Amino acid sequence: GVRILDEPRLGLARARNVGWQAARGEILAFVDDDAVADPEWLPSIVRTFEAASPTPGIVGGKVLPVWEIPRPRWLPNSLLAFLTILDWSREAGPIPQGRYLLGTNMAVTRAAMAAVGGFNEALGRRGNKLLSWEDVELHDSVRAAGYSCYYEAAAVVHHSVPAERLTKKWMRKRMYWEGVSLGRREALNLGLFSARRFIIAARPAVGLLVRLGDWLDLAWDRGESQRFMGACRTVSRMGHLAGLFGLSK
Repeated sequence: GVRILDEPRLGLARARNVGWQAARGEILAFVDDDAVADPEWLPSIVRTFEAASPTPGIVGGKVLPVWEIPRPRWLPNSLLAFLTILDWSREAGPIPQGRYLLGTNMAVTRAAMAAVGGFNEALGRRGNKLLSWEDVELHDSVRAAGYSCYYEAAAVVHHSVPAERLTKKWMRKRMYWEGVSLGRREALNLGLFSARRFIIAARPAVGLLVRLGDWLDLAWDRGESQRFMGACRTVSRMGHLAGLFGLSK
């Protein structure tokens, strides 16, 4: 009962689009190759689509970590989402504006996906580039099309966190590409010649100029989680500017 599709074009968003377009069902459920779903994952998703009113366009749930090595002391809770970890609460319910599920535990109705055209293939992982935000873009597009998004705590996926991602070097790289992804999404939505890019760029640029302590945290590793957050803010702002102006290809 399993079909394997070969897609020569690189990119996570592209692969997901090929998958849902070839699928035959009315609920399109996504999980990553480094994640394992609980036995109740699919049943809980189906129940939620059937029971929630109005019928949501997107349903997803918890993504719990499977640590390859113990969690480092320098890793604050505020960075866990960037390791594909999500655990909001034990209660199910509609997701408010500004919060987003993770693509490794997400199900979308075919109607909602067709209405928005699928994932934006200019975003999302591609080779060794840690682009993201394709799932954020999908959430916002689905909401704009009139659908709600729903969190189901019983829909659980266990996601591998390999040792190579539990280094400060990798996390700084991840946060740089988080900034690039945000900037690229904004640039795509604004258009090629929009002067608003420079207005949007003012915020990360000012942050780089005035947050001197963050530069110190980037240059001098003092081993503290809150200090490391300063370094992450700095590289994210740099990535944001690069993404806005197409400097990270």
